[in-house]
Amino acid sequence: MKQFLIVLILICTTGLYARITVAQINPVAGTPFSVSGFSQVFANVESDGSLVFYDTIVDSASISIRKVVCSPQGVISAIQPVITYNSPSTFEIEPMFLKSIQKDYFTYIYLKNLEQIFIFKLPDVALNTIPTVHVFENHGINTEVWTEEAEQLGNTVYYVSSTDNNLYALNLINDNQSIALAFTSPDNMKMALLGDEYLLIYVSYNNDFYRVIDIDGNITSPINNIQNAFYIINNTQPNIGGGIYPAWWSDGLVRTSIFGFVEYNNNQIRLVGLSTDFELGPPPTIQYDSIPLGDQRFICIETYDTAPYYQTYHFANDQFNTDTNFPFLVPMDYPNVQRLFQVSARYIVGVSLPADNIRKFACIDLQDQTIQASFDTLFTTIPDYQYYVCSGGNYIYYIIDHDIKIYAIERVTESSDPLVIPVISSANSYPNPFRGSTEIVLKGNSRNAVTSIYNLKGQLVRKLGAPDKLDADMHFVWDGKDVSGKKVPSGLYLYQVVVDNHRKINGKMVKVD
Repeated sequence: MKQFLIVLILICTTGLYARITVAQINPVAGTPFSVSGFSQVFANVESDGSLVFYDTIVDSASISIRKVVCSPQGVISAIQPVITYNSPSTFEIEPMFLKSIQKDYFTYIYLKNLEQIFIFKLPDVALNTIPTVHVFENHGINTEVWTEEAEQLGNTVYYVSSTDNNLYALNLINDNQSIALAFTSPDNMKMALLGDEYLLIYVSYNNDFYRVIDIDGNITSPINNIQNAFYIINNTQPNIGGGIYPAWWSDGLVRTSIFGFVEYNNNQIRLVGLSTDFELGPPPTIQYDSIPLGDQRFICIETYDTAPYYQTYHFANDQFNTDTNFPFLVPMDYPNVQRLFQVSARYIVGVSLPADNIRKFACIDLQDQTIQASFDTLFTTIPDYQYYVCSGGNYIYYIIDHDIKIYAIERVTESSDPLVIPVISSANSYPNPFRGSTEIVLKGNSRNAVTSIYNLKGQLVRKLGAPDKLDADMHFVWDGKDVSGKKVPSGLYLYQVVVDNHRKINGKMVKVD
């Protein structure tokens, strides 16, 4: 079993007129992540900030999912069982691991053999529900190219059969499998996710075959088709606004976008690159590690003549231009850029590694439109991109071979004035259980909180707007309706309060008829 280095990045905010620093705290050296007999296949961060590693154990007639949990303090648990599937008969061929993804409040782990597809649905700790397994007949998933021929949109998994070329849909709610789209061409259909909203179906070089599937399973044909599309690969990031989704693509002829976009609006679809048509070969400028900023803007790392730096772009007048409204990160101030990640809706942190091998952090405040630098205190020779990274629950975990280090992102004032930290100390709903409506009360001095309602499937039911009442506390009233105004059925619902763009408080409430 490999050992791992885990770096945790915590986010704390203070008042106005603050500067941002990144400082290493509580270094834990020589603490290897090593559990005998455990070989992780996937890791994710749950809503409580803990890092969870999963592995799979397969024998002749069963599949078991297990986990090891690392707390934000670096304490590693023993192996814990999660769920076991017992086959009614012996496997002719043992199932093999295919892929794992994290969507909303769930982790999905996929396995397959020639006869069956197994999808394990593992809930976040906040849901307090049991994991489930969904078993489907395999109509021809090609193991070697699974990631290109199967995608999950909401609670439906789509895959292209390598046997009959049909597009199959696996419904994880009712465990039904159906043919979503029949196709008999010798050229298999290909897929590209457009954020969490659409799935684009296309065939290389076939200008007459384009379909778009929405999250409800509705299939439409775009009015205009992409000319000569050879491949379109989406990097699963959300759209940057205005129906523009990150992707890289090639038309198979002269244009190649190492970093481009697919625009889908009003049932029209087209490819959009960061510059004009390219000649054969890659473009001179390469972009990676992009983070959407909304309002048709994004920030990324850009490389030109092998010198990486940070850059922001804005889409306007049907093309991308450098964003002059955002502070420019001077390459000489942030040399040898390594990584870029978002720690909250407000803060983005870039990491560079100067020649002295002392990590340098670019702390980007999207609200104040400021950029500040701070330094690590330790010498390192390991490039940042060699780390495996997980983020969520206000933490970012760096994973590699040796020990555990913790970094904190803090906002501190330049004066000696007492520091007032906006907080929400608790959140409660009353009445609970409720019939018509219930009130969620947030106690504390923060006035920057967003409250969202979810069902037990982890689906967003409603996001509450401005507080209905504001006194010493914040009061949000939920009328028991979803985003479309329909009354939701009775049952258990979850609410999540996000405070100052990063801290999360979870609660439960029961609706009765």
